[in-house]
Amino acid sequence: MNNMISLILKFLLLGAFLFGAYVLQLYMYQESLIYFNYGYFQIGYQGRTLNLNNPLQRSPSELGLEFEEFNITTRDGYNISSWWIPQKNFTNYPTLVYFHGFEGNIGHRLQKIQEFLVYLKLNIFIIDYRGFGNSNGFPSKIGLKIDSEDSLNFLFKSILPRYHPVFIYGETLGTSLAIHLAITNSTKILGIILENVFTNISSIIDIRYPIARYFKSFFTRNCWDNYEEIEKVNKSIMFIEVANDPIVPSYHTDIIFDKAKKTIYKEIIKKPGKETNHSMENQNFYAKIGDFLKQTIYNN
Repeated sequence: MNNMISLILKFLLLGAFLFGAYVLQLYMYQESLIYFNYGYFQIGYQGRTLNLNNPLQRSPSELGLEFEEFNITTRDGYNISSWWIPQKNFTNYPTLVYFHGFEGNIGHRLQKIQEFLVYLKLNIFIIDYRGFGNSNGFPSKIGLKIDSEDSLNFLFKSILPRYHPVFIYGETLGTSLAIHLAITNSTKILGIILENVFTNISSIIDIRYPIARYFKSFFTRNCWDNYEEIEKVNKSIMFIEVANDPIVPSYHTDIIFDKAKKTIYKEIIKKPGKETNHSMENQNFYAKIGDFLKQTIYNN
């Protein structure tokens, strides 16, 4: 009997140890579970560099686009990689600051950038966050906010003339940075475009890691909360709803749209599926974004 009790206690202790180790791993490596930069668990969380991307995803020059590459040194000493892809006579066109999503790097956005240039006649400024692409360091909520703020300041100080119209475009993770800048740098930008905005990191954990949902308090370093922050935005907002996204369900867009009470103007549109790329439906999609940009510029 005593042997049985001893064996049960050993199993309980082993279970407690494994459970504790699992929770500790969640806490220590929470960034690699949230930021999918294809460099999981590597020293420094360095993401996959652009030269390892597939062809046509390494440089704008592969698509025949003229561009400049800038390395922006942040206030805390990290080097942030960025591309400036302007129209000819760029001062005659609005500029879109592009913050990408949870996955990949700026090279994976080249097709979308090309469509922005063709359909919307915009200048594009895009960065890789720390730990993504060719940017050094490792991603964190505080770090990404610094990256977004310092890159916007660089754009205004080093590239753009005064009073130039600027919009912020964010996709999934980037929507949090677009919202952040709309609050903290509202005088510098005219409006924001949010593609597949999520409510908060807590809800993403529920979807991506069902078991970890019971230990969400251990993800406190990266608790992005667009549901709370969107109420502080008083700029014009276009929401783009994306169906069948593997990370963010489309109904999150509806929730954040309803919560945006202080915005000057808001609109929601649906993004065409991949099968409609370069079709009439795709052109209509970009026409709606173009109308939003023109209306916002006119009203300011």
